[in-house]
Amino acid sequence: MANEEELVAKRIAGNLGPYVCHLCGGWQTLVGASVEFLPFIDHLIQDLCLMEHSKLREKHLLGNTIWFRDPDTNEMIYGLPPYEPSSKEWKRLLNKGQKILPQAKFFLLDIADWLAKALLSLEGLKSIVVSNLFAADQLVKLVQTLPPELHEQREYLLNHREKLEQTGMDPKWLATPGRQAEFVSRSMAGARWGLSPSSSREMIRQIEREPREEVLQTLKIHGERGWWNRAGEA
Repeated sequence: MANEEELVAKRIAGNLGPYVCHLCGGWQTLVGASVEFLPFIDHLIQDLCLMEHSKLREKHLLGNTIWFRDPDTNEMIYGLPPYEPSSKEWKRLLNKGQKILPQAKFFLLDIADWLAKALLSLEGLKSIVVSNLFAADQLVKLVQTLPPELHEQREYLLNHREKLEQTGMDPKWLATPGRQAEFVSRSMAGARWGLSPSSSREMIRQIEREPREEVLQTLKIHGERGWWNRAGEA
């Protein structure tokens, strides 16, 4: 316990952990707080699934483990690990034909905004006006120059290099100066779920057509866009 309290104190004193889930209590409970963006988003996806997903509504506590019963099939789900896109346990909750849970899809817009914040710092991105193989290579090289403070976005984009190259060769590439960062960020937001650049952009367009305020407030999040910049505030 003393070690946990010391860890919390160090994090607060060092102003680390800007991403705090106020639904769970943040650093004070060592639950739902992260120094990294994507693990924080995964935590919020899990929270939203536990509140909304039809297959997780019927809960049973057996020992220290929460089990779920699928009301449609009576199938038992014996506990769940922390949410992560490639988790086979969480993939069991996908309906036929789905690549991404609706609760994860909800946050694609936020992931796109987070990526765009980094991509807007790349002046050379504005000079890519035609999508082709050369543009794809140029895009990868530009991402590699992102500074250390943007290492999370750089690693994410480079970890999905194939999708990044596909984005650079996309025939719908936006040549208007200043729009490239938005195009790339929206194309890449769904990469960790295996979404194609065009599918990722389309899902984000769908999200924008629906008000998000009610769901965000359920998670004790205030603000429609860019709320994650203030996620550590009380």
